[in-house]
Formats: sequence, C-alpha cells, structure tokens
Amino acid sequence: SIVSNKQRNDYGRAAQILGALSECLILTDQKDKALHLVDTYYKEKYRRFTAFRKEVKAVFNHGVLKSIGI
Repeated sequence: SIVSNKQRNDYGRAAQILGALSECLILTDQKDKALHLVDTYYKEKYRRFTAFRKEVKAVFNHGVLKSIGI
C-alpha cells in the first residue's frame, strides 16, 4: 500500500483514488458506503498520517465530495 509503506510522493495519488471511488459511490446513491470508506481510511486506519490526510482534504474539498464533510 502506498500509505502503509510511507511513499509520501504518492499520497496525492492515493487520495485521488480514494476520492474517485467515494465519488462513484455517491453518484450511484451509495453515500453510506462512501462515508464508511472515508471513515475506514481517513479517520481510522491512517489517522496518524498527517501528510496523507492533508492530501485527502484537498481532494475532498471539491464538487460532490464536499458533501462528505472532511
């Protein structure tokens, strides 16, 4: 995993993938699954990876993803 292996140069890409998957879930009326996904990776599993969390915040600050509220 990009984040687990601390490949900081790729945190942005990992955040974009998380955002894209979450956006797909939202657009297919599965917002609860999108929220669970974000909770799992942003709020639980990688809560201590501040550089990754910063990238995720940047991705989730636009469009449909803004409705999740990170």
